[in-house]
Amino acid sequence: MVLGAVARSRSLAVRFCRALSEETDGRLLRWASITSAAKRLGIDQEEAEALAADLDDASLVRVGGGHSVILEEAGRQLAKDAAKPGPSLSLKQDGPLVQQHTAAAARYAQVWPKIIFWIGARR
Repeated sequence: MVLGAVARSRSLAVRFCRALSEETDGRLLRWASITSAAKRLGIDQEEAEALAADLDDASLVRVGGGHSVILEEAGRQLAKDAAKPGPSLSLKQDGPLVQQHTAAAARYAQVWPKIIFWIGARR
């Protein structure tokens, strides 16, 4: 049950970060409204505000004034890396894509304990 919640929460975190990236056309240091992200995701305003607050705690986004949100670097990387196709099974273990995905996994290893913490705190 908990693993399913983590997977759903991770998926929603990725979708939220991607929605913000799309809303700001991928430009850095651009604020977007939580309402516009909620509309892109098809979720209600309260759920989007709660998610934004949780992702702020996880250092993926920064919430400003309770109604605007901006992607932090970790959130931007999460959205960017989620849009990339995964490595092929035929890749060499020391190939550049494997190294790139290993580096991305190391970045996520720093962020995911915070996300798992807020999931547990909400239960």
